[in-house]
Amino acid sequence: MFFRSAEAVKEKMGCVNICIALFTFIVLCNFILFFSYARQGNLNGNYGTLLQANEMDNDTRIEYGKAIAEQTRRLSALVTNILKMNKLENQQIYPNTEVYDISEHLCECMLEHESVWEEKGIEIETDIEEELYVEADKELLSLVWNNLFSNALKFTEAGGTVSLRSYGDENYVYVEVMDTGCGMTPETGANIFKKFYQGDTSHSTKGNGLGLALVKRVIDICKGEISVSSRLGEGSTFIVRLSRVKI
Repeated sequence: MFFRSAEAVKEKMGCVNICIALFTFIVLCNFILFFSYARQGNLNGNYGTLLQANEMDNDTRIEYGKAIAEQTRRLSALVTNILKMNKLENQQIYPNTEVYDISEHLCECMLEHESVWEEKGIEIETDIEEELYVEADKELLSLVWNNLFSNALKFTEAGGTVSLRSYGDENYVYVEVMDTGCGMTPETGANIFKKFYQGDTSHSTKGNGLGLALVKRVIDICKGEISVSSRLGEGSTFIVRLSRVKI
């Protein structure tokens, strides 16, 4: 009896050691990815040292102060998204599903970005079909829509257009977010849902390369699909497909 108990203890300890090793591996991977990103984003800038220079004028000091604030904001967003991603990847976030009309939800999320499109003078076009019901976690899908809307507005120049369209067929609900922004190359489009990937380095200061990876993970959890079509200099279209619930 004691022998069996000892063997059971050994087996459990083996499982614990495996879990510790896996956790260490995940942390190490994210550590390496983070510092690779940090080097690209020049997060280790010398603004703090420069601010201490006695000969610096107030305007320059304010400019460097703004730069520090922006880098701090980006780092905070990066850490937040890393934590979200790890929770999603390790199934520590469990969907709280409900049946609801996605059309109204899309409008609510879109309106959260009203100040951005008004400030940039971007035209908004909508074609939203009513009574499109899905069974999903509303809060998780909010992350999807807000990321897609934010990106579309971010990469569209003043005077451009961002469009939102939703429609359905017998089995599925489709959501399209289109923009007339900078677009992307085929290579970028093929890698855009990978963690920390930023194909256009000229826009690397506008994000942290995790938003679309989070979007893809949420869509996978919701058993849906997401795709992108884009042409450099012409814009991008993201299409989300979710199972439709008939009421």
